Amino acid sequence: MIALLVRIYGGIVAFLLGALTAVFEVFYSNLRIGSILVPATMFVAFAANFGLTWFAWYTVDKTWAPVFAIVPWCVVMVAAVTERSEGDWLILPDNWAGALAVVAGMAGFATPFLRLVKPRRIA
Repeated sequence: MIALLVRIYGGIVAFLLGALTAVFEVFYSNLRIGSILVPATMFVAFAANFGLTWFAWYTVDKTWAPVFAIVPWCVVMVAAVTERSEGDWLILPDNWAGALAVVAGMAGFATPFLRLVKPRRIA
């Protein structure tokens, strides 16, 4: 019974953390010191999403469990790079640091899956 509860709550926490980390990554992707754009968000995005993937695997104990974190993260990121009807953007189209944060975040989700690749034996 406790294992089932850990799986259920692990999926819920992964979902919420996926959305929360995406929101932080979006708002800090425009971080500037003076007039210089600081790309620190891409490192945070990679590390956070890498950790979320392992967290989901550990708690839910299924190969597909990172979907709980990936889906809300992608929804927030798509909303962030989409222009609003008022003309506002969360991640500006000319913000290279924001684009790198999106790419690094997806790489953070994808990198742990490399452990699932089995090398082929050449006969």
